[in-house]
Amino acid sequence: MKTLIIILLLTNLAFSSTSIYDIKSDGEEIGTLSVKTKTLSNNQRVYKTHLKIDIDTFIFSYHLEYKENALFDNKGLLRFKVEEFEDGQKKRMSAKRKNGRLIFKNGKKILLSKIGITPFDMDETSPYANIDSKSFTLKSFDALTGELFDNSYKVFESHKQLRLEKRNSRDDEVEVMTISKEGKLLSIKGVDFEMTLRK
Repeated sequence: MKTLIIILLLTNLAFSSTSIYDIKSDGEEIGTLSVKTKTLSNNQRVYKTHLKIDIDTFIFSYHLEYKENALFDNKGLLRFKVEEFEDGQKKRMSAKRKNGRLIFKNGKKILLSKIGITPFDMDETSPYANIDSKSFTLKSFDALTGELFDNSYKVFESHKQLRLEKRNSRDDEVEVMTISKEGKLLSIKGVDFEMTLRK
């Protein structure tokens, strides 16, 4: 489920755009992902993401709440904070950009020039909106650990939208992402879940 986690923000702002995604597994609603964005007067961008998943059955129970807060400027990610509550376990992480590196609170450092796309790009300026190649690999990172990993993509294009098959190098999990020509994420379908933009 952690591969659903994609963006971030700052609190107490009047956001200019909100997208809500419904998450299902085996046809049952199990949660939501909300993504709020705002462009500030200095052209910095703020992201707020809130993922909540609740599964309760006779044989299985799982609860996840994930919040991200991020700030971007024209050079990319400036800083972020992450909180995760998973089945009673609490994790936090933050990072700031300094001298072209993303420096995590745990001491991990990542050269931002090595990142093809961050997990936080999801608006109309996303590289997804201007893909030339039919297959490519981009580096990303885990916001809670700073671990780098590869996402390999295959692109399938139709008249109104793109379909990307994404394979994650950490667990070899495959997801199919549907994206509008304007770069808006419409849905993600994985092995055990489906996430769809609410109309």
